[in-house]
Amino acid sequence: MEKEYRALSLENKTFKCLVSSDIFKIGLFWKDKELTRGNGFFSITEFSDGARFYSDKADCKIMESSESGICLRLIWDNLPIEEYWEIALKDNGVINWRIRVKLLQELDIIQHEVGLNIVSDYNRWLTSCEKGRFPVIRKKSSEWIDLEMDNPMVKAVGLFDSSLPFFSLPGLVFDFNNTLKFNRINLRNSPPQENIRGLLLIIPHKDEVKINQPGMLHDVFDADMRLIDKINLANYFRPYKKNDTQRWRSYSRDNIEINRSPGLSHHLLKRFKYHFHNRDIWYVIYRAILYALYFLKSSNIPDFFYYYRKTKKFPPASNKEKFVLENGRLKVVVAPSKACIDIYWDNKRLTENLGFV
Repeated sequence: MEKEYRALSLENKTFKCLVSSDIFKIGLFWKDKELTRGNGFFSITEFSDGARFYSDKADCKIMESSESGICLRLIWDNLPIEEYWEIALKDNGVINWRIRVKLLQELDIIQHEVGLNIVSDYNRWLTSCEKGRFPVIRKKSSEWIDLEMDNPMVKAVGLFDSSLPFFSLPGLVFDFNNTLKFNRINLRNSPPQENIRGLLLIIPHKDEVKINQPGMLHDVFDADMRLIDKINLANYFRPYKKNDTQRWRSYSRDNIEINRSPGLSHHLLKRFKYHFHNRDIWYVIYRAILYALYFLKSSNIPDFFYYYRKTKKFPPASNKEKFVLENGRLKVVVAPSKACIDIYWDNKRLTENLGFV
């Protein structure tokens, strides 16, 4: 039985926060239709020993409430940490969600995961750098499945459905431009019994933003959520494109061991296998070309060859300098020393000269 109930409304959108002794749920509504599923809003705190604590397992108490906002305190049994959620209605129907953490003793938190569980009606997604489709939630699936993204280091993501405008849901934008700079987005599909789209932000706590001082309130997460007509979604993301691409390039240089060719081959093979199982061989070839164009446009392939040459002395050209990605009849051959990437089908070369240019 619900012990406490708070409802905040703005125009034709209603935001509800439900708090009880045995359930903690925050739901997002539009015209009385719930856009979230399960617990709605959630957070996961991960420690250096691998322990993970979930917000739905915490005891929640309403600290403050008004017509325009609410403040919640989350505490866990036998865990010396307090988490404060501040949720406020801003101008133009924007909902702001902020999370701060207070340590009661010294602990080593390595990352937070914060996000929303969304209805499966949303089957498309969009960022400043790319767009895609959520795969169909398959009946035989028993685990959450992460979607592949070319650039997860973006500052906002939008969800929308593919139905006709009159029958469709509004586009939902999750904008975390004010959150720590090291975050990356993750989109997920749930097992069929839950029928949920997962949208979460992974926030690693590196040396510059380490959460290790007891008694202080540490800012962890700050995001705006807004509903936008889906035909205007692309316009919302245009100002983010340049900075998001630069952030991904910077992250790639600092965090990815690009001087190891097996790591690159594993990365590409994983992507091609994913596309092959979900679509067909021609889509795999199409995506391979798009990957090449994207990396060339963002200067990641020149960076790869620059750092690869910088960290390894190449012998005279030979077949041993190549590594091969194979999936059935499709084969991709990468020769770093020649800056050449070729695609083969049944051992017939489909590219010429340097392949991807």
